[in-house]
Amino acid sequence: MKFINSIISFFLTGNNTECTHPSSEASIEVTKSNKPSKTTPWSAQNKNLYSQLEDKYYQYFIGVNSLLKLNLNTFETDAIKSLEKTITMDHSQAKDIPRLPGVVPKLLHLLKTDDFNWKQVAEIIASDPVILVEIIRVANSSAYNLKVKDEPLEHIIAKIGLLEIRIAVMRVALKPIMMFEGGYFLKHSGTKIWTHAVNTAVACRSLAEIYKYDPFDAYLAGILSNLGMVIVIKKLNEIKEFTIAPRSIQFQESLLKLSKHLSIKIAESWEMQPSIILALSEQFHSDEKKIESALGNITYEATTVSMAHILVNKNLWLQREYADNADEHMPFDKAYKELDSLNS
Repeated sequence: MKFINSIISFFLTGNNTECTHPSSEASIEVTKSNKPSKTTPWSAQNKNLYSQLEDKYYQYFIGVNSLLKLNLNTFETDAIKSLEKTITMDHSQAKDIPRLPGVVPKLLHLLKTDDFNWKQVAEIIASDPVILVEIIRVANSSAYNLKVKDEPLEHIIAKIGLLEIRIAVMRVALKPIMMFEGGYFLKHSGTKIWTHAVNTAVACRSLAEIYKYDPFDAYLAGILSNLGMVIVIKKLNEIKEFTIAPRSIQFQESLLKLSKHLSIKIAESWEMQPSIILALSEQFHSDEKKIESALGNITYEATTVSMAHILVNKNLWLQREYADNADEHMPFDKAYKELDSLNS
């Protein structure tokens, strides 16, 4: 325990620094077509915005400036076949499906029970140095500023709270899976997956607070919604015959659908709850009327916020003006401002 307390003491006296990203000065007036209705789901009101952002974000993500109406080339065909094979394989046999670190399911299961105590949670956290460091980083952040040197770990995590502990555990577990480099596609697109995933998760949590939904389930749905792209990019990087860049619209459409299928497959293999599986499944449908669940709509809206925020910061999209009327666009704007804070 002295060793744990020494680690806590070291991190609680350190400086907490975050990366910063430039923001665009451009602005554009919000049009009436983007206003969410009080009776119609947000997804039904903003399908065009989502589709436009998804097209632009794909081009930024994959590194292609323009897409053409072409037949699939050899590289694109091989990539689709490889990804379709992964989707049809059983979870246990699909070596491309990432695995959660063993301590994570145990910890999340404990936190779901009604009779857990913080000492039990502290013991599990202390058994994994990586998770322990992340929890101490959270405690040392400006949000909590728990500058105590000798306080037991269970007291610290109790002050942080159940929601933040669960989010911190998932963040530290998924970051190594979703951030990678090496090879053309991994180097170009690998680190972008994590940024998009965290943005979507944070936006989901923000929207969940407005729509009165469980914030952790929303966070999970958001961070898992883009996880299929991990497998997509790794598969693209494995293809040896890369002489022609992927430029076809048909390939984009196939890749986006396959990515969403793979996100569902990963969530199923990790035994995520049915509401999350349903929300991810609803993201696959192009018909917005099929997005019926509250979590599905939250994930859809949060993905839109995330893509817009990333593209604005890359000067690839014009920044919307915040609504003057507090009743207009409030969920979208609140989530967007949350991402401003996250990235600054």
